[in-house]
Amino acid sequence: MPSEPDPPPEEPSQAGPAARWSGRNATKASVSVVEEGGRKLAVKSAEGRGPLARWLLRRETAIFRALPALPCVPRVVEATPARLVTEWVEGRDLFEYRKRGFSARRSRALEDAVAALHAAGFAHGDLGRHDVIFRGDGSAVLVDFATAVGPGTPPVLWRALLPLWQWIDRRRVRRLVTRYGRIRELRRESRRAARRS
Repeated sequence: MPSEPDPPPEEPSQAGPAARWSGRNATKASVSVVEEGGRKLAVKSAEGRGPLARWLLRRETAIFRALPALPCVPRVVEATPARLVTEWVEGRDLFEYRKRGFSARRSRALEDAVAALHAAGFAHGDLGRHDVIFRGDGSAVLVDFATAVGPGTPPVLWRALLPLWQWIDRRRVRRLVTRYGRIRELRRESRRAARRS
């Protein structure tokens, strides 16, 4: 039986795509959206940030250089220790589904994205509500690889942390799928109860 389509999530509180990265602090790189050659790009920079932000950006750049082309990861345009430029992913992040939840189809898309990342020998390690974006076709894209591990990290760190980080990813996905699926089910039950009364 085909699953019911997701209702459109509520509109973000800020206008424009940069709302996805609101609330960054001194330990995080800044992210801006630019248009270049008719396409949108996400530019991540640690300029003017502290040493932790610069170190995390160097780690993320190394991960992106080592990542194979995966549908669940934005394509890299430029990756240097000071600046990371990727394609801009059109879609809605998990945070925008916080009141409406999402369908089993989106749950499977998230599980498939994380499984593909793990199969390539990587782990995200810190999947949050702003780190998963659903495209219009329902596929999931993972962003913000500052804490990820894989072939781009030092071998000792990679081998020691990969199984733990993958376990953390799977656990986080289970929690997100349960939480957002439950939100959707509660809304459905509420609508049924309203129709009966």
